[in-house]
Amino acid sequence: MKKYKTVYRDKFGSETSEMESNGSELKITLREINFTGRCFELLEGEKIESKFEYDNTANSENIGDLTNCEFEIKIPIKIWAGKIDAVDIKANIRIGNLDNYGVLLTMNSILYGDLKSKRHDFFEDALIEIQEQLPETATIQTCLSCKYSHYHPLGNSMFGGLFCFKANKAKANQIYDKESLLNLYEASQKDFIGIPVQETFDCSEHILITKNDFNYSNWNSDL
Repeated sequence: MKKYKTVYRDKFGSETSEMESNGSELKITLREINFTGRCFELLEGEKIESKFEYDNTANSENIGDLTNCEFEIKIPIKIWAGKIDAVDIKANIRIGNLDNYGVLLTMNSILYGDLKSKRHDFFEDALIEIQEQLPETATIQTCLSCKYSHYHPLGNSMFGGLFCFKANKAKANQIYDKESLLNLYEASQKDFIGIPVQETFDCSEHILITKNDFNYSNWNSDL
């Protein structure tokens, strides 16, 4: 479990908390209420309308998904440049009907300088924009750049929409187009060989995507 320092803001005020992540699910406690979910727009918790705003499509009278709010999160990531460097990415995430919906990333590093993305609808595109500002010898080493992680061809959420297939590398290595990827997704639903993962997470089995790999994401590799 990883913990990220987080500042939360909405029309009721702001507070500092910790976002927890196991790579697949987010957890955070705000105003003494526990919220969990696979992405920021699906953080679900007890509905108390005097404390938070909730999505109109909330699951029940008692449980709702946070909306119209902002998160500022400091997320450590790894960069490979002949050796592993640890740097912090700062994410500003705005969801619901707030102006400037989406995610904006900044990275302040002694090694790589001050980098900043535009605001994007998807975490994937913001992280790729940071990668494009790094030297050619430096590569972000997270689930987004791993050959075993793919988005579903039918679409994905702002954050946490990747699926990791490292549990069956033999089948994952046989993906060569959308159809073979969809077949792997179908097999995963039966055999539980794929798990949802977040773009900024990482593990010891990371293998960088190369130009010889089919990967369903916008990540571009010249290796």
